[in-house]
Amino acid sequence: MEFLRLIRIAMVLLLPAVTGIQFQLSPNNINLENPLSNFVNLTCSMTEMSVRVVTLIRIYKESNSGSSWDQIAVIAGSENASFSPSLSNDFRSIMQVSGRLVNNPATDSKLVVSMNASLITCLHARKYRCELNYLVGDEFTSVEEAENATLQATASPSTPYIETVKNLNTSQVINVAQGDTSALTIQVNELLEIVCKADLGTNQNTVIQWSYNSASGSGMIGYNGNAVNSDPVENAGAAASCRYTRTSTISYKILDIDSARSSSNPLIFSCSIQSGGITTQNNPMYTVTISGSTGDNQAGSTANAGSANAGAIAGGIVGGLAFIVIVTLLVYFLWYRRRSTGDDYKTKEEYGSDNPNMAPSVDYAVPDKSRSRRGHENRGLDEPHESNSRRRDYHNGPGRSNYGMDKDYDDYDSRDGSPTFDNDEIGHMGVDPIHGSIGTGV
Repeated sequence: MEFLRLIRIAMVLLLPAVTGIQFQLSPNNINLENPLSNFVNLTCSMTEMSVRVVTLIRIYKESNSGSSWDQIAVIAGSENASFSPSLSNDFRSIMQVSGRLVNNPATDSKLVVSMNASLITCLHARKYRCELNYLVGDEFTSVEEAENATLQATASPSTPYIETVKNLNTSQVINVAQGDTSALTIQVNELLEIVCKADLGTNQNTVIQWSYNSASGSGMIGYNGNAVNSDPVENAGAAASCRYTRTSTISYKILDIDSARSSSNPLIFSCSIQSGGITTQNNPMYTVTISGSTGDNQAGSTANAGSANAGAIAGGIVGGLAFIVIVTLLVYFLWYRRRSTGDDYKTKEEYGSDNPNMAPSVDYAVPDKSRSRRGHENRGLDEPHESNSRRRDYHNGPGRSNYGMDKDYDDYDSRDGSPTFDNDEIGHMGVDPIHGSIGTGV
């Protein structure tokens, strides 16, 4: 008998593994805002014909931390009896349970958990697991099978809203999201900052888009200048942990054309979300009221001040250079005049009366015409003549006569007036080769 028992055990061990367990999650993807069905059903059943008795079926949910499994529902039985399924207390507010165990064959045995789709949150978008125990062979050997399924939840982005507006020049902030209805004071050439915030839903790659109305009145057009989108942030709370939020910030410089807009076409900014080809509707808009152009005047004053400072600097540089040039020319002129002292000059007759470098006037020596011996006139000393009473004594010094002008000697011996050089002891009149004036010849 012992021998026969061992043979039966060996035959059970050699049986192929049962693969008839089936775990279905339908639907496995649900829109949290607009579910297409009323319930999400988790069904664990046996489909293998060779199984005689199913003793246990359990359904689990992955914990929020993802490190363990939480039991949702269970049904147990034996070859001769079956118990009603039960549901864990933590899930009764959202789930219902049903099922049965059927033997010989056990293909109709199953456990079903139904979740109210309208109450599903990100908490329920987890993995689920089915475990099934059954008996095979005459000895009723217990075998456990398991299968997992995942529920995916999607959430559409919500309509964004304007959070704050700010004048970056004056630091005035309007908390629009908190119901602040104060008017923002902003002028031409000042910078406007607007912050938009939105729930992205479950798609964390969604980007906030901006638009503003054109000055020509042609409608809203896209605006991407200086837009900064923050990193997506997972929403707080486990029920919303699959949803994300982000902000987008833009800056805009108020222009003259904006201040010239008509009352029917003011400057308006709007932010929106586009996901899955669908753009959010009823997007928020913020109307910018421009109070004046003082900012432009201030900017002009600043620019004028800057220009004045630049002009002063340039004038100082030019003046300094001019001063250096003047000083240099003055030094050179004085040095040149000093070197020019003692330069040779020509007589008026040789160089012309209009020459500015003409030598100064000279005194002409006139021979004494009252001398007893008549001589020829020196034509080079012809004019002007002085009377005897005003005749000068031509002396080189006290007591020394100028022999060239002495009355005891005639200057000229020839009839035609040319000088003679018979007397080597006396000088004669001639042209000074150095000073270009009349002087004594040797």
